[in-house]
Amino acid sequence: MKKAITDMHFQYRKKLLKTYLIIASIWIMIILLQLISSGPGKWSFYMWLVVGGMNAGLHGYRFLKPYITIKDGYLFVNDFLNTSSILLSEATQIKRFAGEYIIRAADKKLKFDTQLIDKTSLQTLDLELNRYNVKWV
Repeated sequence: MKKAITDMHFQYRKKLLKTYLIIASIWIMIILLQLISSGPGKWSFYMWLVVGGMNAGLHGYRFLKPYITIKDGYLFVNDFLNTSSILLSEATQIKRFAGEYIIRAADKKLKFDTQLIDKTSLQTLDLELNRYNVKWV
């Protein structure tokens, strides 16, 4: 007997991920240039190293972790260092406004940017959200 698929993943846009990769690569080049020109002894090298490492880490996180996940009836929004969730069966309202979705439950509000989601994934997300008996505004 096959197990029903309960996990759905909605990735970041590929163009956005490429942009983050380019930015991280530029920071790595700046670090290498700083290392070649003055060596690792100056404080500025370590500043560049921290900033470049943070950018590379942010890209890696967004590449590996989907922006939105629906699992066991919960919708999770995976921002860097912050994951928010809402139980879709308890949602009372879904609002589309200015490229964002705002999902409200009795005691909770979850907001996410649709501009970050891959277009085909966004269509699938709309279909999945329409399965729930929720008022769209």
